[in-house]
Amino acid sequence: MENDRLKSFISRHRVLFDAREPGTHLEERVLRKLQPLRWWHSAGVWRAAAGLLLLLSTYLWMSRPVPFSPAHASNRLQQELQLSEEYYNELMAGKLMLIKNFENAYRHDQISQDVQRLEAMYAVLKEEMLVRPTEKVRDALILNMIVRVGLLDQQLRVLDEMEKQQMQQGTTAL
Repeated sequence: MENDRLKSFISRHRVLFDAREPGTHLEERVLRKLQPLRWWHSAGVWRAAAGLLLLLSTYLWMSRPVPFSPAHASNRLQQELQLSEEYYNELMAGKLMLIKNFENAYRHDQISQDVQRLEAMYAVLKEEMLVRPTEKVRDALILNMIVRVGLLDQQLRVLDEMEKQQMQQGTTAL
């Protein structure tokens, strides 16, 4: 309904609409809005973008992680194992000294046999570590040392209990 009124108004006054021309300032404003952005087409913007791309790619290339090197991993595993060995061997040496202080200390009982078996397994694992160093082998070696320390602790407790029993028997005999 309203469109019809507008259409009829334009039709009646067509001559007046055609006689008037818009001002020059209006034409310039419309053309500016219709044209693509000029700054995007300038060479300076493209040079800056190329420089930024070059800097970014150089930064990313320089900060990339070092590729995995089996030799580097092997050295790292060997160093970690060496530190662990030093610690646990020192711990076991101290416990063995304590065990040797007891009379009849290192008998051939189950605990000492277990320790000897673990030492044999340790030797096999150590050879495996030299041939094919992996984290699993390193972890198995460390676990072997931990178990041996635990067994030596158990041996110390048994010997301590035996000494307490002997002392009690000695006091009751008097």
